[in-house]
Parts: sequence; structure tokens; C-alpha cells
Amino acid sequence: MAERELAHRSTDLEVVGYHEFGNSHGSQEAEFIAGLPEALELHRIDAVVSGMGC
Repeated sequence: MAERELAHRSTDLEVVGYHEFGNSHGSQEAEFIAGLPEALELHRIDAVVSGMGC
């Protein structure tokens, strides 16, 4: 839902989903967060929207 709304507002938006980028929640969360700055730079990501549907 968020992806669709953001894409509607910005035609030059490119979404990198968790299938490509990884899951930031779970047993490997600490390692994921520790590597986040490097991963964001590597993938040339300017912004992050993260959520959990519980």
C-alpha cells in the first residue's frame, strides 16, 4: 500500500523491496542493522520505509 501511494506521488521513485534488499526483522536483525549504512550506499538508497505488520 505504501509503495503504491509513494509511486503515485513521485514518478521517478524506484522501490527496492525486501526480496532484493533483505529482511530487517528477525534473528539476524542486529547484523542487518550493523551493515545498513554500507548496504544503503551500495544500493544507492536515499530513504528507507520499514514496517512490520503484526
